[in-house]
Amino acid sequence: HLGLEMQELKEVGIGAILHDVGKMIVPQEILNKEGKLTENEFDMMKKHAEYSRKLLEQTHGISDTAITMAAQHHERMDGSGYPLGLKGDEISYYSRAVAIADVYDAMTSIRCYQDKYLPAEVLKIIYEWSSYQFDRTLVEQFIRCIGIYPVGTLVRLESGLIGVVLQNGEKSLLQPVVRIIYNTRNGGFVRLPYEIDLAQPSSRNGEDRIVGCESPDKWDIRPEIFL
Repeated sequence: HLGLEMQELKEVGIGAILHDVGKMIVPQEILNKEGKLTENEFDMMKKHAEYSRKLLEQTHGISDTAITMAAQHHERMDGSGYPLGLKGDEISYYSRAVAIADVYDAMTSIRCYQDKYLPAEVLKIIYEWSSYQFDRTLVEQFIRCIGIYPVGTLVRLESGLIGVVLQNGEKSLLQPVVRIIYNTRNGGFVRLPYEIDLAQPSSRNGEDRIVGCESPDKWDIRPEIFL
C-alpha cells in the first residue's frame, strides 16, 4: 500500500515478523500472566525489545532495517515509549509503521490478559492515539489500506441484514462489498449467502448502508468461514 520496492518490503516484512523474538527470553509466567503486571514484571517485559535487537544482531542475514524495527517498535511519537524514549523522527519510518500494525494485531486478538476488540473499535482508538503516540499520516494510510470496516468484520445494514465484509469499496471505505448471511427481520440465516456491493445498489436490496459493527459472539457467528 505504501509503494515500497520489493527488496525494501522484504526487509520490512522480516522485521515485522521477528520484532518480538526477544520474548523467548522473558519468563513464561510473565508472558502468560492473566491480569495486570506488577511494576517489576512490566520492567522485565519491556526488555524484550532490547532482547530482540541483540538476537537479530547475532543472526546472519538480518538487515539493519529489521534490527531497527525490533529495537524501536515500542517507541512512541511523544517520547512515552521504550526502551530509549525516542521522539518523532528519532524513530525510524518503518518502526513507526510496525508499531501501528502491532497494536492493531494485539487488540483484535484474544490474549491471556484481555478479550479482543472489534476491528472498527480498534481503528477508532488508534486514530485517537495518533494525536500523540503514533504517526498520524501512517495511521491514516493504515486505515485506507485495511478499510474502516476491515475484511472479516461483521456488520449490520440499515435493512436489518447482517453480513461479513469481503473487500474494501473502490470508491468509498464506507461502502465495501459484503456477503449477506443473516436477516434480523426474520431471525434466521439466509439460505444462500450472497454478495452486495454497497457502492452499487442492486434491484434486490435497493440502497443500503452500514449502520454499525456487530459482535460475532453475540450472534454465534464465525465470520472467517464466510470469507
